[in-house]
Amino acid sequence: MANRLKNALWLIVGAVVAVWALTSLVGLVRAGDMDPPGPPGGTMKTLIAVEPRTVIWQPDPEGFPIVISQPGSYYLGENITGEAGKDGIHIRADNVTLDLNGFTLKGVTGSYNGITVPYPSPGAVYNLSIFNGTIRDWGDDGICASTFPCGGADDSHYRDLRLLNNGQSGMNVASAVVTDCLAEGNDASGIYVDGTGTVTRSISRSNGFKGIQVMDGAISNCLATSNGGVGIFAGGASLVVANKSSSNETGIYVADDGARVEGNSLASNTVAGLNVAGSHNLIIKNSATGNGSNPATDDYQISGVNAYGQIVNMTGSGAITADPWANFRY
Repeated sequence: MANRLKNALWLIVGAVVAVWALTSLVGLVRAGDMDPPGPPGGTMKTLIAVEPRTVIWQPDPEGFPIVISQPGSYYLGENITGEAGKDGIHIRADNVTLDLNGFTLKGVTGSYNGITVPYPSPGAVYNLSIFNGTIRDWGDDGICASTFPCGGADDSHYRDLRLLNNGQSGMNVASAVVTDCLAEGNDASGIYVDGTGTVTRSISRSNGFKGIQVMDGAISNCLATSNGGVGIFAGGASLVVANKSSSNETGIYVADDGARVEGNSLASNTVAGLNVAGSHNLIIKNSATGNGSNPATDDYQISGVNAYGQIVNMTGSGAITADPWANFRY
């Protein structure tokens, strides 16, 4: 009896070993050339939100301004219309991201700023991002985040915004990166960066004063047209490259020293095409036509001690044989 039990146990162990061997063999076969593995990174991963986004809805009457007082990610859940005598949204915390989510933040007659960092409290905030929507018809600025008259926002980022028909500037900000924005029909300036920053691939048109201003930074691949003052205003040591500025009073104005002005197109500005007031600026590869009352002198108004490519008159047409650094009149 004992021998029969022992033999049965060995049969069970043998069966288990056989199944294991067969399973291993199948795994080896599936791993071979006949059944190659899938692409790398096949392990399932789940995206986890570090923190939930907070939705902002139209507030009840007397609910303005909407106050964001904690760091985090916020977005509009619908179009929002403001009230007279009030701002739309106050930013009172560092590290705030506000996604307009394709909606419009709209002011009314007598309203103040659309979005503002209030002054004097809390003072400057840091790392503010606002993007993806429209801010229009506010009595003062669409966005007020400069050091004055607002509290200021440093290291801020603004993109994919439409800033329309505001009573002051479309955007009046401190140090900032501005990308893919449109500022149109604002009573003062379109995009005003009163500090260090960049403005890229943006359009500023039909504003009452300046189109685009950066006091220290870079303006590139932008269009400034039909503004009541200077189309593009650059402060000290700025880079102004590959822009078009037309039908303003002055196309590009360089206010200080150390700027590089390269590859810009200046057309039909009523006072001057390019006006360089500072010294030790580099001016190359620009083109100008029909600026001022006397284009021969008004296409380029360069004073001070500056380095610039020769100004070549091509108004009579013909082949260009000038050096590659030349500035052209045509």
